[in-house]
Amino acid sequence: MNRARFLKFCFSVRYRRSIPYQLINPVLKFSNGNKIKISGCLFSSLFPTLIVVKALSAEKKRGNNLIIEADTLYDEAKYEELYNLLAPHHESDDPEILWRLARAAFEKCRDIKEDKQKLVYLEDALALVDKALEINETCWAAHKWKAILLDYVWRYKSTKNRIVHSFDVRKHMERAIELNPEDSTSYYLLGEWCFTFADMPWYQRQVAAAIFASPPTSTYEE
Repeated sequence: MNRARFLKFCFSVRYRRSIPYQLINPVLKFSNGNKIKISGCLFSSLFPTLIVVKALSAEKKRGNNLIIEADTLYDEAKYEELYNLLAPHHESDDPEILWRLARAAFEKCRDIKEDKQKLVYLEDALALVDKALEINETCWAAHKWKAILLDYVWRYKSTKNRIVHSFDVRKHMERAIELNPEDSTSYYLLGEWCFTFADMPWYQRQVAAAIFASPPTSTYEE
């Protein structure tokens, strides 16, 4: 093989797959025994690419391991450990990590007695799922937790605000079901939403009627 032909095809996917090679400075040695000397220019352009690919692969593996560990802790109800595990990843750009951190913050706040302190964790968790959905709108779990957190945040503020955001709560529940019809929790939450508005006390209905021309309603049959 001559140098010109190598330089023309060395980055071809088909060519790379057909002749495995190993790098030996300053010789490129192919598995078929052929050798060719190459300039430092090729090394300088190839190595950064390999380093970036390797770094991305390692980052993905770390993310997968983190998710597996987080899910294990959640299944074991070790919520404090779960939160401490994920909290350092607050600035992550991975929606799968972000919604899990939001879930951990939600579980952590349930052990807090003071409502103001609960609200700090809930609002932070809501911001995390908002970020997850900005990155990937098709993340069904982020939609589910957006619905849960919206409802919890506003129930600590006022009945009026909770009713105002009730349509958004249902919208995110339905979107979660649309994206993942196999998740039974989303169906349960939607059913709970329907039951809440079917069983709404008269004074809350008056508040809803004052806010909306068509306030949120539901039936026991639904």
